[in-house]
Amino acid sequence: MRDQDEHGRHRRVVANAYALTTLRNYEPYIDELLETLFQVLDKNCKSGETIDIARWTYYFSFDVIGYLSFGSPIGFLKEGKDVHHLIKMQMFIISYLRHLLTIPWLRYLLASSPLLDIFSKRKPTTRNGFLAFIEERVQHRLQNPLPDAEARPDILAHFVAQKEKHPDIMTDKNIMNSAVLNLGAGALTTSKVLEMVFRYLVDNLPAQEHIFQEMQENGCTFPITWTETQTLPYLEAVMREAIRLHVSLGSNLMREVPASGLELPSGHRLPPKTSVGIRPFALASREDCFGKDPLTFNPDRWLQKPTETGEEHMERRRMMDRSDLTFGKGSRSCIGKNIALLETYKAVASLVGRYQFSPAESSEPKKRRQLFVKVKKREPCKKS
Repeated sequence: MRDQDEHGRHRRVVANAYALTTLRNYEPYIDELLETLFQVLDKNCKSGETIDIARWTYYFSFDVIGYLSFGSPIGFLKEGKDVHHLIKMQMFIISYLRHLLTIPWLRYLLASSPLLDIFSKRKPTTRNGFLAFIEERVQHRLQNPLPDAEARPDILAHFVAQKEKHPDIMTDKNIMNSAVLNLGAGALTTSKVLEMVFRYLVDNLPAQEHIFQEMQENGCTFPITWTETQTLPYLEAVMREAIRLHVSLGSNLMREVPASGLELPSGHRLPPKTSVGIRPFALASREDCFGKDPLTFNPDRWLQKPTETGEEHMERRRMMDRSDLTFGKGSRSCIGKNIALLETYKAVASLVGRYQFSPAESSEPKKRRQLFVKVKKREPCKKS
């Protein structure tokens, strides 16, 4: 939505569905899917074979967002494959949109191209059916609402409930658009976060052990709860560092200069209505914001240094927090941020608390998004 007022009204209506207090009700869904993933990895530990952990983090993330959005997992983990080719189709759409965002004149050629419409609306049982898959579930819920006593809480239920209160805002079309945004923006981005975290951890056994020891010292249960993840500063440091270095959003975060104009630190003045923007990674790679060697994975940069006071550390953290545009800022910040944090913090801590991951050479050709590892089971934290 380009209109700021319209965007604000819509966001206020759906915001409660993404509030952390609401999402905490979905923790059992994530735990259930973690248990399914554990079964896969336990089997792998027994066989001693290498496994592409990146592929399984994608399956996990897509099942999580499907479960939270529609009340049941899509089936990636259970079937061990790209169900309905949804991941492949979404990769195509993202690549398509990337060209629209980075090459302005292509927008006029590609925006009206029938290709995206043709591919995205195929039936979900065919090779590409991203929109058809979501539309089928939204329409079924709209036409066959479950009684409150039978309904499992999910995000789509919040959307449908808001339709009764705000029919002018939560139209069937907007419910569909919101559901598409959930799966479209939520699954692939969190998948990438988990992939990149494990790329760093697999090559850094001390970091894995640091997280595990931190969990042991804090008496964390298993699978770990969201509340417990918030007591683990090193886990947070690893997550913040991995997300910072691999910002999911590669395009500029655009804003429009207000009527008063804008004067830059250089002295240049921009006239009203000028479109300005910055790529999140442009800030993430600045030494004056994130310290020495900003392109190096170093979780310790988020922690207090032995030589600095608590106040100095907090001031440095405030600078990094202000400079971190991973989830955007202000009224256009990512509404699904809490989903991403809930899912990824729980997944990383639970997996590292149960297994050790080490690099493995694979006989298969190395493809993009592959990460072959050896998995060794360890004694986990106590059962919850």
